[in-house]
This record gives sequence, structure tokens and C-alpha cells, in this order.
Amino acid sequence: MVCTNSFRSSVGEELKRELLRMLEEEQDFRYAVAGLLGFREILQRIDENIRAIRSLQEQVRSMQIHFNALGARWDALFKEVFRGEMRGIIEEILGTGEARRWENYDEEGIVYGFPAVVETDLVIRDEEHILVDVRPSIARSDVAEFFRIGRLYEKKVGVKPTLVMISPYVSERAEDLARNLGIKIYSSV
Repeated sequence: MVCTNSFRSSVGEELKRELLRMLEEEQDFRYAVAGLLGFREILQRIDENIRAIRSLQEQVRSMQIHFNALGARWDALFKEVFRGEMRGIIEEILGTGEARRWENYDEEGIVYGFPAVVETDLVIRDEEHILVDVRPSIARSDVAEFFRIGRLYEKKVGVKPTLVMISPYVSERAEDLARNLGIKIYSSV
């Protein structure tokens, strides 16, 4: 009798270890046990939900790409309309000054750190040259970039420009940097 109990105990331990190993390593076995316990349907639904979440994540990524493209188009259209209105106000209504686009090749990489075409709006009134940057929002990095555009303009044209940025939203850090760099910011917020 003692021998039989010892045999049962050793077989029982081996069976437990094998069952635990199968539960850890074999998904089909796990599902079969879960099904017997009533969990199979729940686990399948969880798997379906995981697939649905992944699909939604892909859709969100796709929408972000489209949204960014739409924002870029809106920004370009907004700037073009503003530029036309600014030109009309300066040249027709005020009768003083000239408004135009200033575009120049920055072969030394002053603005972006590598050679690139740089462009901004320019207003010339009397002897004053005013560079104007219109954006939907202004971050600290935008201020730093515009300051470098001003340095490029001064180097290329030989006139230190007044720098003006216009936006409905300006971050606090951007305002602080602009103030320190002597850039005028006009904002409704």
C-alpha cells in the first residue's frame, strides 16, 4: 500500500508539472482547458477585441496623415490670403510701402543648418525693411528660426530688418524668446 501511494504521488507530481507546462506553452491546450472551464468564448472575444483595437490604431494613423496634409494646405492658403490682404492694405489703402515675398537661397545653412531656399514676407516702408511671418501658432522653435531668417536677410541685403510675427496663438516660451531677441509679436490671445 505504501508503494502504491508513493507511485501515485510521483505520477501525480509529474502530471501536475506536465499540465502546467502545457498550460504555459501550448495555446490550443490552454483554450481547451479554458473551454471546459467556460472561458474559451471570453478568450476568443478578447482576441477579437485586440484585432479590432489594432485595426482602429491603423485607422487613426491614417487619419493623422490626412489631417496633417489638410493642415499644411490650410496653412499655405491662409498665408496666401493674408499676403494678398496685407499687400492691399499697405499699397492701396495706406499708399505707402511695398509688400512682397522675399525668397533667397541660403547656401551657408544659416537658417536650417544646411543649404536651403528660405522665404518670408517682406514689407518695405520708407527705409525700413520689415520681415513678417504669419503662422497659425508660434512655438519657441518658430521664433528661433525666424530670428535666423532675419540674420540671413541682413547678410544678403545689407539692411537689418524689423522682425514681426503674427499668430492667433503664441506659446509663453515663444513670447519670452521673441522679447529677448527683439521680435515683435502680434496675437489675439
